[in-house]
Amino acid sequence: MPQKCLENILEQFDDALIWGHYLDRPYILVEECAALAQEGFEQFALSCQSLRKGDRESAAASVQRTFRAIFLDARLYTLICFKNPDKVPAEI
Repeated sequence: MPQKCLENILEQFDDALIWGHYLDRPYILVEECAALAQEGFEQFALSCQSLRKGDRESAAASVQRTFRAIFLDARLYTLICFKNPDKVPAEI
């Protein structure tokens, strides 16, 4: 994987993790949101392990699952808070 591409992906992960911390929802915590957030963290850890081992296919799959979990967590939280499903992006 080209270095610039990998740097871009890791910067996006870093941003997602930082904003995930600041947007943590202590006042509304749904089990499914917590499970999706946990899945995102676990998949990110797996992608790091795969990269260390040089397993690019597993790393790519883990990156994909990480972004999906982050998106689904944000989508679900949006539905909970705003309760306007017409304006929320479709599930992926």
